[in-house]
Amino acid sequence: MKPRKSPVLLLFVLLIGLNLKPVNASSYTGIQAGQDSCKDSLAQYIQSYVDAMGFSGTILVSYKGNIIHHEAYGLAVREWAVPNTLESRYNIASISKPMTAFIVLKLVEEGKMKLTDPLSLYLPDFPRENGDRITIHQLLTHTAGIGHWKDAPEFELWKERIPLTRKEMIDCYGKIPLIAEPGKEHIYSSFGYNLLAYACESAAGESFSVLMKKYVFEPAAMKYARMMSETDIIFNQTVGYEDRRIEG
Repeated sequence: MKPRKSPVLLLFVLLIGLNLKPVNASSYTGIQAGQDSCKDSLAQYIQSYVDAMGFSGTILVSYKGNIIHHEAYGLAVREWAVPNTLESRYNIASISKPMTAFIVLKLVEEGKMKLTDPLSLYLPDFPRENGDRITIHQLLTHTAGIGHWKDAPEFELWKERIPLTRKEMIDCYGKIPLIAEPGKEHIYSSFGYNLLAYACESAAGESFSVLMKKYVFEPAAMKYARMMSETDIIFNQTVGYEDRRIEG
């Protein structure tokens, strides 16, 4: 079993496709000239992906500050056939990792963390035999030797879906054996970034939701962005699904 993927992740697949396979040269000329025909071509091009891939999400395309295309596609809740709208809210999943990295670097800039610090300095409850060897930089660059979901079958994924305390989550991660020596290999790891978020909380003395709001959401004017919670009712929240047809 794997965590469900958010519909918004498919948006990046779509945008890469738009970048690699332009409709035609005249369409880009149309964008520059602001012609309505370009908008029609773009809408048709996107719809072809929606029809072929079953894309669900919201797409906004702008050029030099002018919105060329803004439309919602697919279903927010498939079980109830609830359509997405321009007000739909999505779980962005691992797109939050660059935001986490940005917070780390801001705390380093403010002198509250060092990239060379060991993880145990911020998470003393994490097993010292590994916490003393893993650095903030290694967590940041996925070189801490900590595995990802597929590397830890003994980790029950339901633990990510119910409210657990910070200590309970750290205890769970601490029981997962390293799959490489810290600093030796690049291994993509959501576990590592979760630990990084906890380390940020310790370094700043604030919750990660506060840090996100302070360093990311407010400066970027992301008025509707927020941290997810399994216990909160979030208006216009969508459900994420996994499309196994595009799974690598």
